[in-house]
Amino acid sequence: SSAASDVYKRQAYWSARDLMPLMGYTGAGAWQNFSGRVISRAEQSAKNVGITCSFSHMAKRADRTVGGSIRKDVHLDRMAAYLVAMNGDPNKPEVAAAQAYFAMQTRRAAVRSTSTRGACLDAMTVKYPH
Repeated sequence: SSAASDVYKRQAYWSARDLMPLMGYTGAGAWQNFSGRVISRAEQSAKNVGITCSFSHMAKRADRTVGGSIRKDVHLDRMAAYLVAMNGDPNKPEVAAAQAYFAMQTRRAAVRSTSTRGACLDAMTVKYPH
């Protein structure tokens, strides 16, 4: 699969492994940095405000041989991918571009939503703690 979404049980997802280099996380230790910092912060953000989204942690053999190395990945739904982008390092031009893109999309959705009597966050389920 590519960084574009695949269909898995009729649910679109994005591979964190595929998004990682597109967000400027490359080189030795990139997966540890990306999964340990960016994905972890995104998961914590979702948990803290009760956002419904999916971070499906996966592991499969990288070379299919007995004793082959395990390759970890995280399959992200649309909201999880958004949170990953928002929790990336804004000093990376790729992350800054993703954050700007999502900010513009959120603004467009808010304008459409208010023009149709909806709440500006009607596309996501947010449960604020009391």
